[in-house]
Amino acid sequence: MKVQLNSITNIDDALVTMYFSRGTWNWDLDREVRETVESCTDRHGRYHSSVAADVREKYIKTMATWLKYAPKHSTMASFIGLSFTVEGLHRAGQDDWDAHAKRMDNRIIRQSTRLGTLPEDAKSDYYKDKILTYHEAMTILGIETPDEIEYDGKTYVRVHDGYVLKGMEKNRDAHRGLYHLAFPSNFIFEINLAQFAHVYRMRNDKGGANPEVKQLAEQCMSLITAAQPLLTRDVVMSIMTD
Repeated sequence: MKVQLNSITNIDDALVTMYFSRGTWNWDLDREVRETVESCTDRHGRYHSSVAADVREKYIKTMATWLKYAPKHSTMASFIGLSFTVEGLHRAGQDDWDAHAKRMDNRIIRQSTRLGTLPEDAKSDYYKDKILTYHEAMTILGIETPDEIEYDGKTYVRVHDGYVLKGMEKNRDAHRGLYHLAFPSNFIFEINLAQFAHVYRMRNDKGGANPEVKQLAEQCMSLITAAQPLLTRDVVMSIMTD
């Protein structure tokens, strides 16, 4: 499985939020914060230190101050957006992750089992050495499976992991009824930091989620911290969400 953090967005908006409630916001401060964020992050929102020391220190100080308030005021944390691409999570694990689609504002697009064709016996990395499909088992045992079988007066044709009614060999709706849940699937999703905090609490390596789903949660968390070092696991876990 491969997980990629595409971008962290709206950091400048998020930092500016802390100046409004107490009435300290003004246009000069707004511009200063945004210029500092622009100087200290690349176009994907990843922090870099290749700036003057005073600018770097200003960014770190502002972010650290924001982090004192954002965990208790999740709306502030919701201003930060996260975009991820995931390759190779098994389909059942994707369904588990998809259970949080509402927290992503339904911003998740998944690989379709209706529009694409899956390679036979395909499995995600987690399942490769743990299970054998029926077709693999028959091959290992040297048992040849016929191209066609007759059952109840009908002819069924050998396809992906099973048989379909003859004449429906190209019908993808018939094919996907045979797909197992271990096959690797790909998807892209966006979620704000506050809602990610909830998903991470539910799916991290200390919980009871599927092992590959835990790996996904932990990889997402590691990528966030690598991109923005002050957004640590402890900080994310402290963000209060419903």
